Amino acid sequence: MLDSLLRFCNEKLWMIRSKDVPPYVRLPLSCARILVLTIRRFIQNECTVKAASLTFYTLFSVVPILALVFGVTQGLGFARNLEMKIREVMVSYPEAAEKIIYFADSLLQKTRGGVVAGFGVALLLWSAIKLLSNIENTLNDIWGVKRGRSFARRLADYLTILILCPVLLFTAAGGIVFTATRASGLTEKLPFSEIFNTLLQFGTGLLPLLVTWVVFTFIYTAIPNTKVRFFAALPAGFLTAIAYTALQSVYIFAQYTTTQLNAIYGSFAALPLFLIWLNLSWILILAGAQLTFSIQNVNEYEMEPVDDGLSQTQKYVYCLEILSAITRSFAECKGPLSDEQISLLLEIPIRTVRRLLFELITGGILAEVVSRDASSTHFYQVAVPLEKITPAFVIRSLEEIGGKRLQTEADRKYAGLLEEIRRQIDQRPGNRPLVEFAAETPDGKKESRD
Repeated sequence: MLDSLLRFCNEKLWMIRSKDVPPYVRLPLSCARILVLTIRRFIQNECTVKAASLTFYTLFSVVPILALVFGVTQGLGFARNLEMKIREVMVSYPEAAEKIIYFADSLLQKTRGGVVAGFGVALLLWSAIKLLSNIENTLNDIWGVKRGRSFARRLADYLTILILCPVLLFTAAGGIVFTATRASGLTEKLPFSEIFNTLLQFGTGLLPLLVTWVVFTFIYTAIPNTKVRFFAALPAGFLTAIAYTALQSVYIFAQYTTTQLNAIYGSFAALPLFLIWLNLSWILILAGAQLTFSIQNVNEYEMEPVDDGLSQTQKYVYCLEILSAITRSFAECKGPLSDEQISLLLEIPIRTVRRLLFELITGGILAEVVSRDASSTHFYQVAVPLEKITPAFVIRSLEEIGGKRLQTEADRKYAGLLEEIRRQIDQRPGNRPLVEFAAETPDGKKESRD
């Protein structure tokens, strides 16, 4: 029974063509595929291990980041609100909350003056940027992106996040309180004021969930170094926000019900629960990121459920298909193609396309260019003359990625044998430039341009 279910989820579910089923079946089919793809990719990407790593980095960065947030909020007059929020979350462990506030404030005060002011500010920024950099690398890995942002762009983007996020969150919180207070006063003058007040309290209670939804949607859209569609991140952010809000409620409830740990751990009683909550939070966030990927790319896995463990032959076939599409676009002066365009055109899963593009760049066949508009989309074009890009040249370039070790006589003997085979392949009539193959129809005739 279990084997049949696994076989259906891994194979049969993906062999159903969406266009061949009735419209009312397509939505459940897509939802089932998204769920299966999310779970499978979550396990294959070892997201629980990545969550543990991010928990470690967060634990080391929590005080420096709080110091930075304190600095921003003090300038805006919201520092007291932040302190109250920390005490509210750690209500059962007031001593630990006071120590966190004290350490963050002390670190901030020490960086404001004295001989070590410059070093202190650099330390705060480095801690925050290091954490955000690890978050970006983890999300990039989920999306199959091999290259992160440049250091200059990371510095600019991360500083913007560190400055704007506290401002937006506390401005939103202040606006929520102000609106609720004003609206409560107005509803008292209206008939059925009790009903209006009940609705107002319900709406005000939902606002923290909405703010969390916006934050997660922003994380899934802005942090990965690739184009993430807003409408893919929106439902994933909503589901993650619900799960995260529920987890936070359980965490606060657990603090109330585990006060007996104070007799064992003393002021450190908050640490075990905090670590569990932090690790589970990162697991939820990474699951949401994987869900975003699945929503955006689920259609590309139709008829091809597995994109990992490619045979070497299949890898070469995909590389030749990708290069044929790029060389044809280049020859016809249509401009370079993006990874998403290639994936859509050739019906190859996006992660496979990105992995193979990275290898083709490493092999010196392709070059990566970034658009100058706000999207910063990555495009790919040929880096060698079109007539040089033959099947034999592509295979040789891919095989030669990495170091060489020809130390013994046997190494040189068999290397020479392989070189002789390659020379014979180079001379075969079928070893023509890929741009010629791309211009042919499936029956081998040249495509008409009339």
